[in-house]
Amino acid sequence: MSFIYYLKCLLHLTPKYDQSLIIRDVAYFSGSDAHVDNKLDIFLPFPKVDSSVVTSDEQQDTSKKRIPIIVHIPGGGWIRGSPTVGRTCAREGFIGVVVSYRLARRSLLSFLA
Repeated sequence: MSFIYYLKCLLHLTPKYDQSLIIRDVAYFSGSDAHVDNKLDIFLPFPKVDSSVVTSDEQQDTSKKRIPIIVHIPGGGWIRGSPTVGRTCAREGFIGVVVSYRLARRSLLSFLA
């Protein structure tokens, strides 16, 4: 059982979402020694559009809904990481925030560890 599935069951969330709305490359550190990869991506759930007409009251209700946020800092020994977790979070009804950072160079020594 996946962690996201467990959270959905725990919070009783059963929304259906399409592709996520993605806000890319938000700088989270802008100091003098900031690296170009110090950015994060935000994946917002985008509800499926139904063929029925949505009233303005329903739109207001969904705009005020509280949505849980999952912040993911990929591991991988500072060598690899993937933002696909954020996309999966958004498809399941969460806001997914994926932190990117400077990765170490690959070397022969990294494979020996």
